[in-house]
Amino acid sequence: MRNRNSAHQGQIIKTYIADPAWHGLMLREVLRNNLMISRKLLAEVKFQGGALFVNGKNANVSDQVFTGDHIEVWFPREDISSSIKMSCKPLSIRYEDEWCIVIDKPAGLLTIPNETYENDSVAGRVIGYFKSCDHPATFHPVTRLDRQTSGLMLIAKDRHSHSLFMKQQCAGLIDKEYVAVTPPGFPWIAATVDAPIARHPDSIIERMVHHEGQKAKTRLVKVNENASGSLIRCKLETGRTHQIRVHLAFTGWSILGDGLYREEKSADEHKRTLLHACSLRWDEPFTGERIEIHESVPEDFPFQY
Repeated sequence: MRNRNSAHQGQIIKTYIADPAWHGLMLREVLRNNLMISRKLLAEVKFQGGALFVNGKNANVSDQVFTGDHIEVWFPREDISSSIKMSCKPLSIRYEDEWCIVIDKPAGLLTIPNETYENDSVAGRVIGYFKSCDHPATFHPVTRLDRQTSGLMLIAKDRHSHSLFMKQQCAGLIDKEYVAVTPPGFPWIAATVDAPIARHPDSIIERMVHHEGQKAKTRLVKVNENASGSLIRCKLETGRTHQIRVHLAFTGWSILGDGLYREEKSADEHKRTLLHACSLRWDEPFTGERIEIHESVPEDFPFQY
């Protein structure tokens, strides 16, 4: 099987060459089991403006597939939300293939526009980049970052790719690591915080550790220290909102620059939360190859490592 992506008249097209293992199978079986197109997405292809072709001819899901057949899946057009304003500002792209892009998000940039509909966001920049490449897709984030957090974000390039990455996410196959700076004197070389997180009852933004919350687990390792602070490497084993910030606050510590969780004084000094997504790992959806992307610590951190 070889996968090739293209576009035509605003639709994403994926082309495959049938493997010998598919010989004699119904097209439905190939699409569902071998190409991993979900039942829901296949229904959208069939009934919402998509199309299926085998060797250039319209195909039905009950048709048989034979070795070497050229299979084309035309996915329905993707609608871009009216709340996302396209931006021509550049993206810092660290990796790209037919499935995804990985960007290095700067601190201060929203991932998705809020109710004020600001002109600039990661979503708007990604849509602008896709348009410049004639890639007719909307914004499909796999990982997300808070506004004041910088670092690596994984973004799928279409709805099919997004569904495959979300399966990996649910199975715990997408590894995310961060570095954070706490005040100096962080007392542990290594620690694990296993504490459920829930929404704070008095806030729509703030979270807290609570026994009725969702399971959350963070591994912490101190990797450097100086008079300005302690550099902590944080590995998420779950992906709750504000997880690192909440778990550090729960231990009695906090991230420098974080005005929401215990560090109001340093928030004025540092201008942003000193939290950076430094590493992403995932499996290439078809080959299973493990892909790793790493990013260095930003210049506004008080030390490098």
